[in-house]
Amino acid sequence: MLKDLKTQHDNLLVLDAGNFCFSSPHFSEQRLQNKLSRARFIAEMYNELPYDVVNIGLYDLTGGTDFLSHLKKSANKYKIISANIYNADSQKLILPAYHIKKIENKKFGIVGITSQSQREIAGIDIKNPLKAAEQQAKYLKSVKKVDYVVLLAALDNNDYSDLKELDIPVDIVLMALPTGRSRYLTENKTKLIARSGREGKYIGFLSASIKDTEKGLSDISYASYKKSFVQRRIKNYEKSAGDQPIEEYLADKDRMKRLYNNLVVTRNDLTKRIEKAVNPVDFDLIPVEPGKNKDNKIEAAIKKFEK
Repeated sequence: MLKDLKTQHDNLLVLDAGNFCFSSPHFSEQRLQNKLSRARFIAEMYNELPYDVVNIGLYDLTGGTDFLSHLKKSANKYKIISANIYNADSQKLILPAYHIKKIENKKFGIVGITSQSQREIAGIDIKNPLKAAEQQAKYLKSVKKVDYVVLLAALDNNDYSDLKELDIPVDIVLMALPTGRSRYLTENKTKLIARSGREGKYIGFLSASIKDTEKGLSDISYASYKKSFVQRRIKNYEKSAGDQPIEEYLADKDRMKRLYNNLVVTRNDLTKRIEKAVNPVDFDLIPVEPGKNKDNKIEAAIKKFEK
């Protein structure tokens, strides 16, 4: 997977929705010192991965303004963004609110937001994330003339619920939630929302075939997910038949025959639905398996850090 991301990077957006450095918004002082060295290492290693843009989540502010400054210096090959993290004194954004990348003559505007903290963070003022998302999305569409807006959202569950019902010009939302993931997209107010879980256990792979920019994106992820499930059941029936043609195997098994035929009809209907989509968008949740697709440089760096 890592090799594919690197070789096809020009035609991909590789994004992180946030909360990538720490697993909690706060630690005791002793634990924080241990976590800081790990967080600095992660930030530096992101330069060896094909990331385009990384959003700063609330958890990433655990190390305070000093760690945020370190992040800005460490990010040599990727952009870090936030549309609602401000300097408490100057009331100016600490990071760029967005980044634009062009892929095959289509402009993608990426915006980052995070939920507000329940505790004061010295030197930092986190503004309302949903207002920031709406403002930046409208600006990117109307002024920067991007074709699609991608929102990187490190939100708590309350903000996530509000975001789903918000009618703003965002096409795709990539979530960094405290809990929860989904094997297919959800659609609310024309927004396609992807949830990949937390702490790098899964990679969310979202693919799109855009044929007509005048029309919206068509979510085929649930149909694809259901089709793969149905196809597995069909194959189980066919495996049970062995070398015998499936029709002969089911000839005297009325109930199994009905179930099998219903599955075939469902698969064919799903296939037609997927093929009819104008701008199909699919989503796959890929588990990260330690030991696969190793990068020698990264492996060496990890071993050195562990020592």
